[in-house]
Amino acid sequence: MIALGRGNWYRATAVTVSKVFAHGLVLTSFSVFVGLVVFPALLEGLRVIFLASQGSAIVFVVGFLSIGGVLVVLNGLVNSQLVRWIWFPLSRGLLSFLVQGIALSIVSSIVLVVPVVILIGLATILASSESLALLFALVILESFVYGYLGREIARPWQINRPRPAIPRPPTQPNNPKGLHCPRCDGIRLIVAEDKSAYCIDCERGIQKENFGASGA
Repeated sequence: MIALGRGNWYRATAVTVSKVFAHGLVLTSFSVFVGLVVFPALLEGLRVIFLASQGSAIVFVVGFLSIGGVLVVLNGLVNSQLVRWIWFPLSRGLLSFLVQGIALSIVSSIVLVVPVVILIGLATILASSESLALLFALVILESFVYGYLGREIARPWQINRPRPAIPRPPTQPNNPKGLHCPRCDGIRLIVAEDKSAYCIDCERGIQKENFGASGA
């Protein structure tokens, strides 16, 4: 039995670790895609609009903030969807996407940017094969960290599903004197020592004075 319990624990741990890694790997890949493809494309569009507006500073500021807001919300949306698929149900809304996106942006600046800067510095010292191995190790480590933090960031919006009600065992009557309920005239009563009772059929209590008033 102990060996069986340990086996279940190992399997559960392996599943959890796999989920964390998958969650973080998708987030890492998405962040890299946004940084290398989406963000430059949006900046190019902003540059075109900025030139068309004859160098309006207001257009540039509003456009830049809009790009940042869209990317933040999109990041939160992706994390929210991953959590729904992999971990637990979530309540979804623009506010949750925004908060998750801001938190993930802060996390990504630490989890992704800092190691990349270190890698660039080490790449000038190490050989190409060693740099590639270091990059692979960093991606794995970042995926675990990013996946765990992405799950915890979304936890405040977790929807707790109600547990199924446990059926209660049927109540056995205790009515040695054969008293009758003043309301339904039933005899399925649970009579206490002070002569008060509980009617199983009515599902209500009966004061002892009521028995005398009903003549039971």
